[in-house]
Amino acid sequence: MNFAALEQNLCDNISEAQQKLSGSPMPISLNYMLPSLRHLLETDASAPEMRDILAEFSAYAAPRLGTPELRQIDGGFCIRVPKEGAEWVHDNIEPSTFLAALLAVLRAPDVTTEQVFAVFRQFSADAVIEESRDEEFDYLAFFPGGVPDAYRYCIRAEEEPDGSMHISYHRFTAADYADFGI
Repeated sequence: MNFAALEQNLCDNISEAQQKLSGSPMPISLNYMLPSLRHLLETDASAPEMRDILAEFSAYAAPRLGTPELRQIDGGFCIRVPKEGAEWVHDNIEPSTFLAALLAVLRAPDVTTEQVFAVFRQFSADAVIEESRDEEFDYLAFFPGGVPDAYRYCIRAEEEPDGSMHISYHRFTAADYADFGI
């Protein structure tokens, strides 16, 4: 089992939430679909087997993340990291400078997609930015080789009633994005 990959993903998601909310660390619940867990843990475990694996993971991560609570949901599991785990992430995980720059641009009024793309290009001249072939989002952006960030960013640009643009993103692991079959 690759417990380190799941722990890193949890920490990345907790850190992202903390950067977005700019608040004090608090408990956080994250839903993971079974295919995502299989990718992260490098297993083909069934849902009942995954429950046992996640119980082992919870013990593995407890020294850093407190004891994550597990709850089965439709198609996967909810992992709840207690406040002490969120505090550990806040105190021990350096926030992503790339993600901080991206969030700063997205918070600005009248942001454009070109400004968002500029953040990717600022961090790597090799950043890939392409129009999406999926109706759920408009663009895909990522860094080949995973530096400085290994996620796939699915970007949506929507015009507001006042004519301004609202730009949002969802990020996925490369394996989860590949599962979309886009």
